[in-house]
Amino acid sequence: MHIRSLKQALIENLIDLISIKSGLMISESKAFDFLSEIPSGWWEGDKKEIIRIEVGEFEDAFIHLMYKVGAIQNKENLTDVVINYVKNNCQQLSLDPTNVMEVYKTVNDLRIHLLENTLQNKTFPEKFLQLPHLEILIRDFKDRYIMHNEMPDSVNWNGIIPLNTLFEEEIIPDGSSPNCYFDQRYIDYLNRQIEDIGKIHWRQFEYLTGEFFQRNGYVVEVTSGRGDGGIDVIAKKENPISGPEMILVQCKKYSDRNPVEVEAVRAFWATINDKGATKGIVATTSRLTSGAKDYCQAKLYRLDSVEHSKIKDWIESMKS
Repeated sequence: MHIRSLKQALIENLIDLISIKSGLMISESKAFDFLSEIPSGWWEGDKKEIIRIEVGEFEDAFIHLMYKVGAIQNKENLTDVVINYVKNNCQQLSLDPTNVMEVYKTVNDLRIHLLENTLQNKTFPEKFLQLPHLEILIRDFKDRYIMHNEMPDSVNWNGIIPLNTLFEEEIIPDGSSPNCYFDQRYIDYLNRQIEDIGKIHWRQFEYLTGEFFQRNGYVVEVTSGRGDGGIDVIAKKENPISGPEMILVQCKKYSDRNPVEVEAVRAFWATINDKGATKGIVATTSRLTSGAKDYCQAKLYRLDSVEHSKIKDWIESMKS
């Protein structure tokens, strides 16, 4: 099957579909940055040109972008998703994995039912309903199917949020749940594009930190960010054994070339003592100098640091 269209229109359709499926609105320049990783493609050259391409070429670009923004876990296409699922469930399907024709027939049958479920909401035959993790297969199929241009029914989004807000603005996106500081779509994006962590807006880094502590059972307050004595996040939790816990976090959104100096850590330590906190944490997208690390270690359990690699672990723990 082929698509014949004005190149610019096809590019716009691709980006619109990414927005709908992932919930993230990306710019054309960002899309092209990601697509540049693919060998020469249909999107290059004169945008006013009428082109004729295979549907598979459009799908390849779509799946690549979905993967790059963190909306899907791998780059498997529709066929590969179904094939791998059947291969992993040959025993449950009473299939001989060495019988290629039998496996192919089942793959084709399952694909047809996935299409009918996606487009017409038809139920699956009993032999498929009994399979493990069928709901994950359905979601993976819908996420990759370009003719299904609707938001995933497994998420609770309040609209599509712009990716550039993560880098340029200090507001919590309107699409976020009222009970969260940092949208799940941004977490999934950063989990895939961790090198961008040092580029996000400093306020968004504070929200990310607040989100991590909130998901770990703390009552969180992200402060105003200015004139707060170096306190960016306050995290409180009742501990039945040791008593009330109050953690103060200072967030340093720095580039890799700009480490946190010992003077900043020393000043924050004074704030920790002044507020009577049980613990203080310096969280940075960069790293601490050796002197700053030594200072933290000298304060035993009341002063700690979270550097770039640990921030990466935070994001990994919160991904979809």
